[in-house]
Amino acid sequence: MRRPRLIASGLLLVATLVCSCWWLAVLKAGPGKQADFPKRTIGRMVEVPSGTFSMGNGLAASADQRPAHEVFVTRFRIDEHETTNDQFAQFVAQTGYVSTAEQRGWSYVYDFNGEQWEKTPGANWRQPEGPGSSITGRHEYPVVHVSWYDATAYARWAGKYKGTGWAFRILQAAANKA
Repeated sequence: MRRPRLIASGLLLVATLVCSCWWLAVLKAGPGKQADFPKRTIGRMVEVPSGTFSMGNGLAASADQRPAHEVFVTRFRIDEHETTNDQFAQFVAQTGYVSTAEQRGWSYVYDFNGEQWEKTPGANWRQPEGPGSSITGRHEYPVVHVSWYDATAYARWAGKYKGTGWAFRILQAAANKA
């Protein structure tokens, strides 16, 4: 069935966009600026009620984001906070997982001068702005450059994947594995 995967992909897109917008705000603060993150309770989940949302964008450059359309989603649970770089690094260290961006050798990075997303060779969760950047000093920042496949693998590892297709419980799930 395509509908459960479509809905899950839409939810992941929404979570990714929220995280990306947050990340853009942090980056826009300028180089060397360090956000002050409060310590978080990791793993606490909240319920999101059933509802309809608009998925896609009629003006998007990528065909897989068009057209905008209404999608109904049944209720689901999601972690209260985004997955941090440290949490994703722990998952990678314990499993040897290689992310989609690492496999293909590139990801999209926002260019503030050109005000657009650019395909950037070498960009991945470890190098968020591409070669020469790193997550050093960004341990509590939300992990970025995470695909649907990466989020699903992480959620299975974290024990937060429901497995039905309707309630993925994964979107930026935070792990609490020791």
